[in-house]
Amino acid sequence: MSFDDGGAGSADARVNDADPNAPDANVSDARISGNTHSMDFLPGADHYLNVPDQAGTLGLDPVDTMTVEAWINIHLLPATQQRYAVVVKADINTDEKSYGFEFKNNGGTPLMEARVEGTDSTGNALDSVGWVWADFEVGTWYHVAFTYDIAPAAVIDRFKFYVNGVENTNASLLQGGGITSIRDSIAPVTIGSRISTKGNMQNQFDGKIDEVRIWARARTQPAIAGSFEMQLEGGEEDLLGYWPLNNSLTDATTRGNNATIVGDPAPEFVTDTPF
Repeated sequence: MSFDDGGAGSADARVNDADPNAPDANVSDARISGNTHSMDFLPGADHYLNVPDQAGTLGLDPVDTMTVEAWINIHLLPATQQRYAVVVKADINTDEKSYGFEFKNNGGTPLMEARVEGTDSTGNALDSVGWVWADFEVGTWYHVAFTYDIAPAAVIDRFKFYVNGVENTNASLLQGGGITSIRDSIAPVTIGSRISTKGNMQNQFDGKIDEVRIWARARTQPAIAGSFEMQLEGGEEDLLGYWPLNNSLTDATTRGNNATIVGDPAPEFVTDTPF
């Protein structure tokens, strides 16, 4: 975190949330509290964090714009063509799919892949999948984010990807559907795995995850860059869910989307953090 000299006896930290032009937060702001823990997902373990779906305004279902953010630290690359789930809201054996963000080993080259699913103007189910190459190294913390906005006519223009607050413009579209809204599914949000109604888990994460955030807004690059290295208050505009994972599974917003651990052995809180 960098600080600007704000005069004698003061220092300001750069924070951009609802308004990127708003004044910087003072160093005493609650958003600059210490990041004490992350969650370590163990290799080969069938476990994940589960956030049950809530209906209506308390849920984690953006309508037409969204952002998903997280810090990740990979222990070991997945096998070729395999994925690690970071944040997913989908039941893979049903139509209850909304969105997902995963890390993939594409023939030895790592990439981030995002999927957004919904319906077109006639009610047909469609999905859009975008991906971006990312030069990730094992054992290193990276902040990853994707945004989605249904407004652009070209589906690939709806996706934007960011690594450590910088837009990665090497994005491509695997398949595209012109959805008119993001599906409001009853699937839970899962962190560290994908799940199905058949009771199995897929794409279990091998590494650490921290500072998971879901927004009902396509955040701008200045907004992401201005806040990815500090904690939020939890009351930021359009913030649907926020899990700092500071030795707690509590949603730091007031919306009550708290996580629970599924699986045994359980993932572990550790003191290795990205900032």
